[in-house]
Amino acid sequence: MKLEKVFVDLDFLAKVSSKRLDYLVYASKDDYVIVSSKDAYSGNYSLIDKDVVGKVYQAIKGTQGITSGDVSQIKKPGFVFGRVVGKNQFSALHCLYVLVALKKAKIDHRHVGRSLVFNIRNRA
Repeated sequence: MKLEKVFVDLDFLAKVSSKRLDYLVYASKDDYVIVSSKDAYSGNYSLIDKDVVGKVYQAIKGTQGITSGDVSQIKKPGFVFGRVVGKNQFSALHCLYVLVALKKAKIDHRHVGRSLVFNIRNRA
């Protein structure tokens, strides 16, 4: 993957606020770009393939009270998260952030503790 292609013509989708950081979600032609920053001078980014986000959404749509750990453990006919993304719980979390940015999911702020809990819409 060539980063110069990913960072061309990005469309801003939304800012997603988690418990500790805000994430800016952008869309490129083939990927979603999730950017986080703790200060004004540095930050991190992650790339998630659009097809992967679509497959994750199809596997979890309509689910209430799901965490990134739950997503990373999904094994449904035709979909095993580890085969689609790899065994990385952060990839699952980033997929959920993208779904929030796309208004296909919401963060459920009623839950306390460190884990973020998401409610996935049945339809977008």
